[in-house]
Amino acid sequence: MSENIKVQDNVVEVITEEDIKEEYKHVKLSKVYRFEGKEISELDMSGIFDLCVEDMIAAQKMINADGTVTVLPEMDVGYCMNIAARACKMPVEFFRKTLNMKDGITIKSKVTSFFFGEE
Repeated sequence: MSENIKVQDNVVEVITEEDIKEEYKHVKLSKVYRFEGKEISELDMSGIFDLCVEDMIAAQKMINADGTVTVLPEMDVGYCMNIAARACKMPVEFFRKTLNMKDGITIKSKVTSFFFGEE
């Protein structure tokens, strides 16, 4: 198990991979959404740790089909919503058409943090 060390206010905290995964399990949304008969107030994005390169390729193909061209897909909102949908095992329409912009940015930030290790 990998560990990160965080030092803040002269306190050393060891953050394990399990701690990071736990943060992805409970991503709180700014409001309760109704989608497909369910009320959703938080998302379990821990499935992002189980995705593979094929998922990245599929997400890239989806945004390319929309006509989006991007040099750095990991920073593209549409790409991040596709990755989040796969991580949560939910329809991408929830992320693209239901979430408000504030929650969209929250989800995008989680995905880009995962890619670039900014957790």
